[in-house]
Amino acid sequence: MLALLNKYKKIFLFVFLFLLVVVIYVFAKTKAPTEEAPPPDSVVFELLKTTPPGGTQEVPLPNYSLQFTFSKEVDPSTLVIKTTPYIDLSSSVGSNGKALFIYPNNNWKYDTFYTITFSINSKSGEKLGSEIIYEFTPKAVKGSEMNERNLR
Repeated sequence: MLALLNKYKKIFLFVFLFLLVVVIYVFAKTKAPTEEAPPPDSVVFELLKTTPPGGTQEVPLPNYSLQFTFSKEVDPSTLVIKTTPYIDLSSSVGSNGKALFIYPNNNWKYDTFYTITFSINSKSGEKLGSEIIYEFTPKAVKGSEMNERNLR
């Protein structure tokens, strides 16, 4: 038997290693936790809040920023905005990427009804279901010296 073992030593070693690899592979497959696909992004891209809310609002400064807070980070390069009556506007995005600030380059005119219509995409390319239409009338804060000067 020893002579047979010496004669076929390489073959026995190869068969032994092959069976060992097969056993390890089968064992690893049965014990490995199954990987589940990550859940799809369930957050819908939408407008969550506007500050100040629409309507007639006292604004502390005539160049007061409007804030629009979204459920996801926005891509400012996709912002398309129009106003009635026309006013030259600028915009910026907050540090968390979810707040869009819109403000006049000069000043809002008090007691003027503005309609601001805009669209913007999320950073991941999602679009809003429809354009955002925001209507407001800026009103001077009563008794504010700063606002009284801007009314003249």
